[in-house]
Amino acid sequence: MNLKVADLCTELESELGVKFTHEVVASLGYLAYDKIQRSTEDFEAFAQHAKRTNVTADDVKLLTRRNSNLVNLILMIHME
Repeated sequence: MNLKVADLCTELESELGVKFTHEVVASLGYLAYDKIQRSTEDFEAFAQHAKRTNVTADDVKLLTRRNSNLVNLILMIHME
């Protein structure tokens, strides 16, 4: 996870003309990992509530309701 975050930061550095410190990259990696872990727990809870053992696209849609930016992105992709 941290390696991918570092790669993305390197790409952004050249695009934006900024420099990310090691502390910022590490913090972003931690935040990304934490978000993925919490999302996984939510997916598991949604599936269990529906008495399923697998996660479906409806579970993903349910999770995105908490983030209006994700909802807008999904709508934009769906309209293309």
